Formats: sequence, structure tokens, C-alpha cells
Amino acid sequence: TQSTWGPQMQIKNGSALARFCLFFGVITVLGGVIGFAKAGSKASLIAGGISGLLLVLSSQMQPSRGATVLATVVSAALCYRFVPALLQNGVAVMPAGPMGVGSIVGLLLGFATIAQQK
Repeated sequence: TQSTWGPQMQIKNGSALARFCLFFGVITVLGGVIGFAKAGSKASLIAGGISGLLLVLSSQMQPSRGATVLATVVSAALCYRFVPALLQNGVAVMPAGPMGVGSIVGLLLGFATIAQQK
């Protein structure tokens, strides 16, 4: 089944990973923009933009194995950056809370999808 999001966005195969990557990718891009707007952080803008767009791209390439690996690698990189801050500061702290939790979910979905694709 296919469902659409916006004028051009499509989620192929209804996969949980594709749906999550589209959602979390958009959130990640918006987080980068907010980080830049609030703190003037160019690093947030660049990293949020690149990682978010890669997640959105992977959602559009599903169900290919390459898209699954891309989503898993991006989620792992986001885990590396945000989970230590999440563990230190707690879930309610921005941006570590939502980004840490989201990256863990993405990583778990990625591994589950890889296991199903074998």
C-alpha cells in the first residue's frame, strides 16, 4: 500500500522504517533550523539538514537494502551524538531528549528491517 505525505512524498510498502524515517527526517531538519535560529549554530543547521535529508531520502528509497542501511547508519550517528547527552541530562532536555529517543527508535527499526530483509 502507498500513502502520501505532501504533494510529492510517498511512503513505499507501508514499512514502519520508511514511515519513521520520513517523520524523523523532517523533525531533524526542523531541529537544525531551530538550533540555528535560537543559538546561531551553523553546525546544527548543517548536521540537522544533512542527516534529516538522508533520512527522508531513505524513506523514499524503501524497501531497498541500501535505503535500510542508510537509515540505520544515520540513526547510529545520531545515537552517537545524542544518547550520551540524553543519559546525562534526561529526556526532557532539548535537543538531546527527542533526538536521542528518535535515534534509538530509528536504529532499532533499522536493525529489525535488516533482519527481515535477509
